Amino acid sequence: MIDDVLQGIGAALKDEFGSDIRVTAENTEQGLSGPCFFVQLIKPQDEPFPSHVTRWVQPFDVIYFPADGEGLQAMYTIARRGIAALQ
Repeated sequence: MIDDVLQGIGAALKDEFGSDIRVTAENTEQGLSGPCFFVQLIKPQDEPFPSHVTRWVQPFDVIYFPADGEGLQAMYTIARRGIAALQ
């Protein structure tokens, strides 16, 4: 189920930004070069409800790594477009 959500986030970002900006969920110690998005599951939680029903909460971080020399205005535009694409 989490893989489906990761794929959905990646697909939404690729639809918005095209193949020019890489989307990855692989943990990289060093060498992540921009522009790219890094998507990470923070800490999934389950919330029990009556009648043996459970609600699963899966928060994700979507982190943008800009290209060298990319200004703040460009990053604000990327953030605005990314938020809209993931709603």
